[in-house]
Amino acid sequence: SGRSRTSVLAPPEPAERGYWVALGHVLRGVRRQWGAPGFDDEVVLVAPDGSRAAVSQDGSRAVEWGPRSLWLEAEELHTRWTGAGRPAEYLLEFTGPVQRVVGGPGLSWQLPMD
Repeated sequence: SGRSRTSVLAPPEPAERGYWVALGHVLRGVRRQWGAPGFDDEVVLVAPDGSRAAVSQDGSRAVEWGPRSLWLEAEELHTRWTGAGRPAEYLLEFTGPVQRVVGGPGLSWQLPMD
């Protein structure tokens, strides 16, 4: 049985691609599982360490399993993404060997070298 709580955030719509791009990179390895069996009315996030989160479409309930609180992390990222102006496009910066993605004030990340 997972940890259940009231969600602060209703899951962003699929059309909010800028958010889902940021989620996949800032929360490295976390992805949205589209069409998860048994979760027709929920958004499901999964991580490589076995952590999972299922959130109702209206945000009224979030259930999390595993060592990470994935939906809490997703909510925190949403705050950063919104603060950066809800970017839908990102800028790639190349400085020597470092590659960085910038989406606005407070929302950037370094691309992994691997």
